Amino acid sequence: MARYVGGFVVVLLLLIAASQPATAEKSAEQSFQPASWALSSFWSWITGKTPPKPVEPKNIPTIDVELIAPAAPKTKDSIADENLVICTWNIFRFGPSKFSTPDALHTAGHNVSRMDVMIDQIRVCDLVAIQEYMDVSQQAIELLRGNLTERTGKPWAKVLSPRVGKPNAEQYVYLYRGDRVVPSMQKLFPDDPVSKLFSREPFFTKFTVINQPNRKLTEFVVGTIHTAPNDAVREISNLVQVFDWAVQQYSTQDVMVLGDYNAGCTYVKAKDWPNIPLRTQSRFTWIVTDDMDTTSMTTHCAYDRAVYLGEHFRDNYVADSVEAPHFAAKFGLTPQQAKLVSDHRLVKMDFC
Repeated sequence: MARYVGGFVVVLLLLIAASQPATAEKSAEQSFQPASWALSSFWSWITGKTPPKPVEPKNIPTIDVELIAPAAPKTKDSIADENLVICTWNIFRFGPSKFSTPDALHTAGHNVSRMDVMIDQIRVCDLVAIQEYMDVSQQAIELLRGNLTERTGKPWAKVLSPRVGKPNAEQYVYLYRGDRVVPSMQKLFPDDPVSKLFSREPFFTKFTVINQPNRKLTEFVVGTIHTAPNDAVREISNLVQVFDWAVQQYSTQDVMVLGDYNAGCTYVKAKDWPNIPLRTQSRFTWIVTDDMDTTSMTTHCAYDRAVYLGEHFRDNYVADSVEAPHFAAKFGLTPQQAKLVSDHRLVKMDFC
């Protein structure tokens, strides 16, 4: 009986010894010894024999586990040298039907949707001014913003204007990358209700550049406009007053107005330019040239324009960087199919 009680005691000692964790100061060999002694004692008590000498562990290797962190996002230094890309795009009658299902391009036999095409074009921009947004529910722009964020892995956000035009049919939208620029101070140009300078008042927002410490263009003001085609000459001329107003309101000379000026073909002819002060005054710089094609149709017209004031815009514009990528040609769309996305192309320009 005593032998069994003693065996129980030894087992108990074995369990206690085995349960003691090794401290940082103990080696693996030292931690092994209590358990080895308990096993030897138990063997001797039960069998009455001397147990074989245990093989003591020596030079037990240790394993270093390296936790692999997920890829870090771009740091301030890693994006500091990238150009700032500012864009404008009139998206034809942009509303919920733009993303209806089945998608009209799929129905036409293409393997891309209208959403695919729009994301392909916008993803190269840091900021895009959108005209002709016509969705009271605002679901379409939120769907586009969400898909941009998901597919690009970048934090896209939006600023919407009040509704403009008659009968309050449209809104302007700024879509922007939140890791590149931050908006503030939104203002709608206070048009005179009697003289009515514009069919749709221009909408302005100030943007501050972030995560790019070496960039000289750190703050700027952008306005966007969609002129009435048959009144384009008058409305473009009236933009001189708008620039002067924006300079005063924002206390900066770095102001750009971009958008659908309807500044070409039958709406603004060559004979009209000498009578347009926004064109004749040397303080204004026009980026999009008259011979560019900003349409996705069979026409060749420079409807969409970008005009700026200010030395920081002037000094940091990347010469000849303006372009209007032809999405219809890229995706093999007919003019009719291209119009399902838009009858205008996106226009983009770089600033260093």
